[in-house]
Amino acid sequence: MLLAAQHSPDSENHVGSYYRARYYDPLAGRFVSEDPIRFHGGLNYYRYIFNHAVNYRDPFGLKCDFYQPFDGHYGQPVSPPSIGGFPFLPGGFYYYGNWGGPGWTGGQLTRYENLTQAQRSHLAPPTDEQDVCYMNHDVCYARARCNYAGCDKAINKAEGTCDMDLYYCLKGLGNQNIFSLIAQPVFSLLELIK
Repeated sequence: MLLAAQHSPDSENHVGSYYRARYYDPLAGRFVSEDPIRFHGGLNYYRYIFNHAVNYRDPFGLKCDFYQPFDGHYGQPVSPPSIGGFPFLPGGFYYYGNWGGPGWTGGQLTRYENLTQAQRSHLAPPTDEQDVCYMNHDVCYARARCNYAGCDKAINKAEGTCDMDLYYCLKGLGNQNIFSLIAQPVFSLLELIK
């Protein structure tokens, strides 16, 4: 396993460093060999983590990876924006805690993968076990969109797996409240549609 750069040209006339499963030319500021995951990394085989090193990480040179540290301490719910007393999220909706609802990510109005690492470190923690399920679902979707960018069919399949993971996570908690009762069949159906 190679995590640091090795400085030595190979016999095929690659110049620069072998770094994270391919060759990097520091003078050009780019990789000079193709990404081994090919189109799963996007249409440009020579870029690294979608040219967003601040937002994504790829420790083994094979995919984008996201994580959301959770220390096990639950937080207070953040109030979503509202109009007339009803939660309003442009491009999504709120239904539970700090993570439940499309477009509602840790008390922020954006998708997880669009946040910088600094922004992710300031997200509101989940409010309870159910909200942890929604947090993991958001991170799973972000991984799917990153790892399969440019391939809608693969994204849909990966998101379907995320939906089933959420279904089983909520089901494992039991029927805690109306939100988990509604979410379980919805995410089970979403997986079938994708």
